[in-house]
Amino acid sequence: ECRAFLGALLPPAAPPAPPPPPAAVVCGARLVRFDLALRAPLALARGVRLERRAGALLLLLARRDGDAAVIAGVSELCPLPGFHTEALEDAAAELDAAASALTGRTLPSALGGGALGDWLAIGSLCPSARHALECAVLHLVARLHQLPLAEVVARCAASAPTAMAAPAATTLQSHVRINGLLARAELAEGAAAPPRERTLKLKVGGGDAQDEGARVGALLASCAARGVTLRLDANQAW
Repeated sequence: ECRAFLGALLPPAAPPAPPPPPAAVVCGARLVRFDLALRAPLALARGVRLERRAGALLLLLARRDGDAAVIAGVSELCPLPGFHTEALEDAAAELDAAASALTGRTLPSALGGGALGDWLAIGSLCPSARHALECAVLHLVARLHQLPLAEVVARCAASAPTAMAAPAATTLQSHVRINGLLARAELAEGAAAPPRERTLKLKVGGGDAQDEGARVGALLASCAARGVTLRLDANQAW
């Protein structure tokens, strides 16, 4: 009777925490090169005129202990001519060596407080190669723990380590939609084209500020009328 009385007064006991998932080990890495022609030349703010985009996709592979299934984290290496000082071939060689060195390493179970940098424990890498390596690791951790990539990035930026098995503290968007891209000469096309994308990114900078402002204003009004968001990308021209 006492137990029944107390059971009616006290809240139910919390369910036991699920056991942590088995550790995951990096089992391989490979680069997939690409070289794509642009539909039209793209002029950047520093005078560079792009007609192609060349780079590589990094596939960082891992499997859990006792599981034959392989999970891949994917990222992109694509240094931008005129903005990155490293050549693509040099960056690809650095990335290939750094990613291959992770084979056999157990992925971190917690991120934040500098844990990712401590786990990587790699020497100096050029910016585009380091970015690709970190993004592949974060994507891999997100897939292993079935968390949105944004949640993993948020935990990585926290001041103290947070276990990846912990539930998400906030609801973060799990996907970013692809936006349309308008070069500087495509303002009129952007104003007249049907909104295939919800967001258009417009390259700006490098021209007369007043003239460019007037054209951007007209495009912004057109986008607002169609429910399309406009982003401005000055490529460091401002």
